[in-house]
Amino acid sequence: MYANRDFRIIKNAIDIDKFAFDKEKRIHKRKELKIDNKVVIGHVGRYCYIKNQLFLIEILKKVLEKGNNYHLLLIGQGEDQSKLEEKIQQLNLQNNISLLIDRSDVAELYQTMDIYIMPSLFEGVPVSGIEAQANGLPCIMSNKISTEILITPTTKMLDLKLGADIWAEQILSTNLERNRNAKEQVKDAGYDIKTESLKLQNWYLELYQNLKNQ
Repeated sequence: MYANRDFRIIKNAIDIDKFAFDKEKRIHKRKELKIDNKVVIGHVGRYCYIKNQLFLIEILKKVLEKGNNYHLLLIGQGEDQSKLEEKIQQLNLQNNISLLIDRSDVAELYQTMDIYIMPSLFEGVPVSGIEAQANGLPCIMSNKISTEILITPTTKMLDLKLGADIWAEQILSTNLERNRNAKEQVKDAGYDIKTESLKLQNWYLELYQNLKNQ
């Protein structure tokens, strides 16, 4: 029925320049948040069961057993906020975790991070994962996320079944150097909004011309 119909796949692209690494913004924002002397683990996502932030808090606890200079930024909002606050209190991590609620400066907050973690229980291609990679961050993603999220060579997947100890070890052993080729790699993967919007525009023009010629 649809065999002869033309179609294109347009990826859920981002403004790469907006999320690209900026050293000056990093310095300013880290001072503002009073985390300039910390190794910052970052996560952006709705506070909910699927995103699995409770597990991420457990991971941080394991990380801190081996290195007390780490800080976790959880950026978002959602129905699990009270659960997260309770878990933080339970594990006595109030000084090691910042819940940043409903922020309008997310692009700048990526600059403050040293590593990005997504332990989702299931997910397609999360936009925040693309944004983090565009910033050049080393990323550790759950193996329950679509493998399409593997854009840059500094992004890895880890099995949730391995538990918090192994996730913590992976964080501690990760090279935290920024990926200098991130912008180009994300663009080449088809996630640059400028390139993708131009493709969409050209496709519409093509369809319009084809319709006129019928």
